[in-house]
Amino acid sequence: MLLVPVLLTLATLTSGPQAGESFERGVEAYRRGDQAEAAALWRTCLEEELPAEDHARVAYNLGNAAWRTGNPLEAVAWYTIALRGEPRNADIWHNLEFVRAEAELEPADRGDLRSTWHRLMTSVTHAESRVLVLLALVPLLLALLGEAWFGGKVWRLLSLACLGLTVLLSLPWVGHVLDEEADLVLVVRTSPVALRSEPRRELEPIAQLDPGAAVTRIDALPGWARVETDDGVRGWLQEDVIFPLMP
Repeated sequence: MLLVPVLLTLATLTSGPQAGESFERGVEAYRRGDQAEAAALWRTCLEEELPAEDHARVAYNLGNAAWRTGNPLEAVAWYTIALRGEPRNADIWHNLEFVRAEAELEPADRGDLRSTWHRLMTSVTHAESRVLVLLALVPLLLALLGEAWFGGKVWRLLSLACLGLTVLLSLPWVGHVLDEEADLVLVVRTSPVALRSEPRRELEPIAQLDPGAAVTRIDALPGWARVETDDGVRGWLQEDVIFPLMP
């Protein structure tokens, strides 16, 4: 399948005047080719409390700037962050998959059952997931009241069905809560990095992490981060090889 080049259109910001001013100055810098200044200005926007959508738009533009400056793995990180705020944005998905392919990483959505389930569960924002839970609780409450008032097999089955629906619609919210508790980081060095048992460079590695690997940070020391892989392996990485994926 032929990949269309990364979309470098800039998102807009709708937040307050200070963030908006830094954002627009960043857009001007980007358009005249000064990607470093654009990225610095957009990073200052992230220091403010932004709505999830605006945070996603800033991250999207930072991904464009990272791609333009030849940092595809950093672009992967920014686009991944952007998807948390706008999980159904087709442009962000397109750019993420394009830069992952350019960095020789597996697609974010591999098309298998696990990827499809993950994309489905993350296709709503945290705020939307809370609304889904509240909406699901209404018929559950009504069904439980009906069972308590009228009794009978029909109301009991209806209550069980509403309970199942509530559990299903609560899964995206649970996923967001678990994601917020996990300090996820991405390996952004273009070559494999050493995972060591202690924060000392002279030690032999206990494992190697590939470029683009996502791991959970569980501790930190100056210049070092202790991380855990999906396989449960724990070790220390130098701080400059990882990029935080949480807002």
